[in-house]
Amino acid sequence: MIPFNNIAVSSDKPENGADVWIKHCKNMVKTLPNTQTVNGITFTNNGDGTITVNGTATAVAYITIDKRNLQSNKYALSGCPVGGGQDKYSIYMTDTGAWSNIAQDFGNGANFNLDSLKNIETRLRVAAGVTVNNLVFKPQLEIGEQTKFTPYFVDDILIKEGNSYRSIFDN
Repeated sequence: MIPFNNIAVSSDKPENGADVWIKHCKNMVKTLPNTQTVNGITFTNNGDGTITVNGTATAVAYITIDKRNLQSNKYALSGCPVGGGQDKYSIYMTDTGAWSNIAQDFGNGANFNLDSLKNIETRLRVAAGVTVNNLVFKPQLEIGEQTKFTPYFVDDILIKEGNSYRSIFDN
């Protein structure tokens, strides 16, 4: 067994020259897999965790971008462009067991607490009659307080080899 002096857990870089780096993604939202058009609004996956929205909504237009179970904890939802609102556009989360909204972000983020396990859907929404042009959403759900946007990635474990790191999952 190889001894390790220190282990870093972070999303962007290891700290203090750690022997082992657990590259952890704080963003839990994977985003939609492809482009979808709903009620006159086109939601385009940009491939970098962001979604560009264009068009005029002929009726309320929304898409589900993530489904998951969430444990009891404190969370932050963010990524709606500034200027959103109930009568404009938003990112929101729905408890599918009760079909009730848990959190909505109109451009400033939203913190919320869950006191029990919930089945959640995260959605982007554009209100009826609203026109949007190249509106970029950066959906992010994370445990704790809102932080800078990080695209979703699968967690990884890396071992230091010289001046670089190698994933233990690489062959």
